[in-house]
Amino acid sequence: LLVIVGREFKRDIIGTESHGLFEHHKEAIYTSISYIKSNFKNDLTIEETAKIALLSQSYYRYLFKLFTQKTFTEYLNDLRILKAIELLRTKLDMKIIDICYEVGYNNINHFNKTFRQITGTTPMSFRKSKI
Repeated sequence: LLVIVGREFKRDIIGTESHGLFEHHKEAIYTSISYIKSNFKNDLTIEETAKIALLSQSYYRYLFKLFTQKTFTEYLNDLRILKAIELLRTKLDMKIIDICYEVGYNNINHFNKTFRQITGTTPMSFRKSKI
């Protein structure tokens, strides 16, 4: 699925003004995305990742959205919830609050709310439905 989306993105962007931006800053954005994937459990900020990409915060926000089709916060939340889903499926003995902290959330209520927004169900209901 990611390959198909990547091909469509590449096909749509070639010949546009965004193509030049894409080619010029591709490596910086990919480096920052790699950093986010490696450190999503920590308290990441847009300021920190913009520094990794060696770009201003506002320009980084713009390019990040252009590349990923998501805001920084949406991308980070999606990444954390995907990891939480993996843990809910594989670590049946792990408490939900421990999963919350393991994937980078510091507040169980925020974790539950975000999980529900993304998946449409609570972590507990998700776990029960997958057993």
